[in-house]
Amino acid sequence: MELGKHYKTSVSEIWMDEERIMRVVFSKHVTLKLEDMEEAYKIFRDLGFGPGKNKSRQLLSGGPIIISKEARDYAGKNGTDFFIAAAMVTDSIFMRYMINLFNAVQKHNVPFKVFATENQAIAWLRTFVNK
Repeated sequence: MELGKHYKTSVSEIWMDEERIMRVVFSKHVTLKLEDMEEAYKIFRDLGFGPGKNKSRQLLSGGPIIISKEARDYAGKNGTDFFIAAAMVTDSIFMRYMINLFNAVQKHNVPFKVFATENQAIAWLRTFVNK
């Protein structure tokens, strides 16, 4: 795990913070495609996470974003090898409603919640211990 190393992609910025929470900040108004998700998971590997390695907590923010079905499926298939929990922060009530509705019908292999503030999200992520 490398603290302080920042990665910039065409759709996000990714780094590990001092609490060992992986931060992903999305650019505004992007659509995440399969190749974007594959690039992100390569970065996660470079940071020292993945199959047979450590798992992290993940905090997603920025956006708003749209995630293609292929990218969602890829993350759903691979997420358990990288993360023990994921939280998303958005100030949009509409986005929180839509994500919570999606979460109600879509089973996640990794605990996932959406929050109005970063402090709420971090407090929830702290209840999970990095492995």
